[in-house]
Amino acid sequence: MPTKNLTTFETLVTPSFTFGSVANGAGRITAVIVNTTTRARSVLVAVRITTGATAPTAGAPYKVGLVRRSAGSPDVSDDGLGTADAAVATEPVQVEWLGAIYARASTATQLNGTFVANEPGPQYSVVVFNNSGQTVSTTNGDHLVQVLPITDEGQ
Repeated sequence: MPTKNLTTFETLVTPSFTFGSVANGAGRITAVIVNTTTRARSVLVAVRITTGATAPTAGAPYKVGLVRRSAGSPDVSDDGLGTADAAVATEPVQVEWLGAIYARASTATQLNGTFVANEPGPQYSVVVFNNSGQTVSTTNGDHLVQVLPITDEGQ
């Protein structure tokens, strides 16, 4: 019988996420992450965004959310968002907002944030929505989403 539970960090996942040139008032969803093998009960979501050629409004948010999916037939997801790396034209209202990365009023500036999501479900994606007042960097490589599944191990 286990005497204690230890946290285990599984393999880091970097889903497809093409956030370059995303304008203010728009967003992007990552490719779907399948959780049926790892069965992580929580995940650490790390996001990197780089501001564009025009400085955003200081303190304005880049919102980060978790999109859960039923993985059923038919598949049901928060806000009906899809499974592929894709544009999001309207700010979602049914996702779980994990938090925000707040802009600095400077150009070509890298901004980073980490967030914890609990009970992500059998499949999930991450959505990032730009409310910064300006378009982000045009280079896709300037933006990144990484997900670290966290599981429990009895010892």
